[in-house]
Formats: sequence, structure tokens, C-alpha cells
Amino acid sequence: MKFSSLLLICCIPMMSLSEEKAPKVTDGYTYDRSTSTFNHSTRSSSEFNTDGTIKSRTTYNIENGAEVAQSEIRFTYDSQGKLAYWEKGNIVGGVFNFSRKMTLTRDASGNIIVEKWQEHSGEDWDDATRATYIYNGDKKTSRTTQKREGTGWTNQIRIEYIYFEDGKLEEEQVSAWNSVSFKQSSRNRFEYNADNDISISTTDIFIYGSWNPFQKYNYSYLEKGIQTRSTEAIWNGAAFIDAQRYSTKFRKIALQILLKDEMNIEVNMNGAYGETQSAQKQALLDTVWVPTWKEIYTYETNTDVLNQKQAITSFNLECNYPNPFNPSTTIVFTLTENTEIAIDIFDMRGRRVVNLANGRFSMGRHSLQFNAEDLPSGNYICRLKSGGQVQIRKMMLVK
Repeated sequence: MKFSSLLLICCIPMMSLSEEKAPKVTDGYTYDRSTSTFNHSTRSSSEFNTDGTIKSRTTYNIENGAEVAQSEIRFTYDSQGKLAYWEKGNIVGGVFNFSRKMTLTRDASGNIIVEKWQEHSGEDWDDATRATYIYNGDKKTSRTTQKREGTGWTNQIRIEYIYFEDGKLEEEQVSAWNSVSFKQSSRNRFEYNADNDISISTTDIFIYGSWNPFQKYNYSYLEKGIQTRSTEAIWNGAAFIDAQRYSTKFRKIALQILLKDEMNIEVNMNGAYGETQSAQKQALLDTVWVPTWKEIYTYETNTDVLNQKQAITSFNLECNYPNPFNPSTTIVFTLTENTEIAIDIFDMRGRRVVNLANGRFSMGRHSLQFNAEDLPSGNYICRLKSGGQVQIRKMMLVK
């Protein structure tokens, strides 16, 4: 049985730390089963702005050991540091040629309400497709995709988002346009573990008036929010059968922070998981998991405590990255001496909503992860305070 790509939107493997800082270099390797070796096949290299936001990403094919540029994406931000649009182009003979553009429109709260994709005709940008979002408060309730035809827009796909009473996403209901109205086509259902991370996502398809299983992903975590594996299973008519799995490895960093909860109890967090080291995809063949590809990531700078030998010249709270974020972001700060600090998050009414850190830190550059899963979308202020020194940064949470 064949399914139109317009009628079926399946669950995709969830990558943990999806909002973490992008790697400087990503090396891709394809697996050669005949020699049981990985061959270096692709490389992507990123450049960053001074505030940590990504400026551009260039993709190369590896041919006879040499890099051959294939494409590049360039990112542009608005005055508030939010992504405004990106432009992609192919590179032929060292010359960049525009091919595709995506522009974001936001409401007053910073929520994305329109994503518009355009194709380059050689002289100008022509509208291709767009996605329109509707919200109820801070919750996204629907996403409608339309295709440009002539001077108007034609409906294609609508996704409606259903939530549990506690606010977690319960279901995505997908409908396809049949030239008259939207008709049910598929749905994605989500289950959660004790840490409120998604543990299972299941895709069903609507055929002959009833729902039928199609695909399932099972997710494993190292700890809350740190996903290490997603396993894809396909329905064979009687049961779900494993087909592929995606594994991710993280680097453990030495991190010692004194935090205080509402009961004023000190918690010593020794060891936290930082940047993603590598990712690998495997296929199940005759009961054996066989690699198909892998990626290895290299970062521009460490996101834990930097080398203390470097010169520390100023007390500083850097721009968080990413910004906007959902639901987590990295907060980086520099201390010129061993000192007591407090890092607090405030809403725009001046109410403290999170005490992120409160304790003694050593001289140097440090980073903390701020998870705003339980906070609504909007602008927030991060304040770093040490003695008489205070610095603040504005952050935007977009859900």
C-alpha cells in the first residue's frame, strides 16, 4: 500500500538538546558493509556571530579526500536578536547561487505566526509555500501549510495540536486538503516518562473510516532531557517490528555548582552532560543492527568552564544561546575572581520566576543550562549579581 507524502506526516526521531549551540564542524560518514568501515563523505562548517548565533553553514562533499563546496545557508536576525530569515544557495564552481529562502513573521509575544518559503528564479524570489500558526495563549493549536498557485494560496496540510490537562502535547492530528475541505489522514500520539520526556511517539493512518497503526518511535534518555537513542518500528499488520535506530553520545563535563531550592537546601551537581559528540544511525538486518551512517561534531569553544589559563579581564554575562529558545538555553558568564554569585530569571513584571544559581564560583568562564519547560512563552530577564556588580540580558522563550 502506498501513501501520499501529503497525506501522512509521521513522527520523526527526536534529537535531544535540539536547541544547543550548533557545532563548528559536522563530519558525516557513510558505512561500507563490504569493508565494514566508515568512509568520510560530507562536512558542514558553521560560522558564528559575536553573540553566539549562527551566521552561516556551508556543506561540502568529500571527494578523493578534498572538500568540494555544495551549498551554504546564511542566517539573518532582527534588532532583538531573533531569527528573521535564512537564505540557501548552491555553490557551483565556487560561485554562490540563491535557491531557497525562509522568512519568519512573529506576533507581539514573539510567537512565530508565519513561515514562508520562496524559490529563487534567477532574478528574484518567488513565493512557494507557507505555514500559518494559531495559538491559544502560549500554546500552539494549529499549523496550516499552503502552496502558492497563481495569485493565491491553496491549502495542503493542517496539523492540530491537542494537549493534556498538565500542558504536555498529547496528539498531533493531521488533515489533508481535498480541494473542498480538510480530511483526516494521520495522527501522532505521545506518551511520557516520569521526567516528562517523551518516551513513545506513535503514528496512525486513517483508512476506510478507522485508525490503523503505521510507525512508532521509542526514546531512551541518559537523564532528564538528554536523549541518547530513538528506535523506529514499523507496523507489519500484526505487530511493530524494529527497523532503524538513532544513537547520540554526549561529552560529560566537570561542573560543580551550588544551587538552592525553595527549602534552602544546597545541592551539589557534580558532572553534567554538555555538547553532543556524535550521532549514528543503524538499520536492523536479519536480527543484526548494522550501521548506515554517523556524524561527529566539533565545537568552536567548550561550553563548560573554559581553560583557566586564558586571560579573564572582565565580569560579564554573555548573550544566552540559542535566543530565542525552546525550552532550554545556555547561559554563559565570566568571573574575574573566586566569588559568591546569584543568577536569577525574572519575567517582564519584575517577578523572579527561577533562581538558577546561588553559591560560590571560581574565577573563569562558566555555563549553565536553563530549562524553561514549565514557563509560558514570552520575554524574560536573566540577572547575574556578585557583590556590587550586576549584569542583565534579555531572553525570549518561544514555544
